[in-house]
Amino acid sequence: MKRKASAPAPAAAADDTTVIRFYSKKANPKYAALSNFSAHPITIDGVEWPATEHYYQAQKYAVYADPLPHQKHRELIRTTKNPIKAKSLGRCKDPPIRSDWETAKDGVMLKALRAKFSQHQDMQELLLETGDKTLEEASPTDYYWGTGRTGTGKDRLGVLLMQVSTELRSQKDDTVNNNNKKAKSDREENAAAVVY
Repeated sequence: MKRKASAPAPAAAADDTTVIRFYSKKANPKYAALSNFSAHPITIDGVEWPATEHYYQAQKYAVYADPLPHQKHRELIRTTKNPIKAKSLGRCKDPPIRSDWETAKDGVMLKALRAKFSQHQDMQELLLETGDKTLEEASPTDYYWGTGRTGTGKDRLGVLLMQVSTELRSQKDDTVNNNNKKAKSDREENAAAVVY
């Protein structure tokens, strides 16, 4: 079954078994941790972030020249304990966000998601458990990262999560194949070493 890589269709019936909607613990407790607000710290480039939301929001202020106001604002975002506050701080216009943000934001999010799901085994298992189902962030207000109230949003978070899931499955398959090849080679080597 091929995964959807474009904008989701309007919200489906509650018994739809091909779609997993996540957003909050109240809406879907089992998959709420797929959210960027889940308390799963990530380490990127030697720096620990309390959640993927913190990292994502702070990268709006990662500029080439890296002037002091941008450094201070990134650190303020990184050290806040609450991802809702981190999101709010990420909407500040002073200092201004980086000029390439609209083209960079998907790559920043993908980097954060790869970190989260490679650094937390429980999160990796949860994501892999979704299999080939379509993942949708059911945010009623976000039409870029989520599906929005009408279900017509781009759902970029869901699309990127499905990409990370596919990458993780591929890595696991490669590991299994390499282990099988090594085991076969070891058996052949042992068989050749047997003296009759």
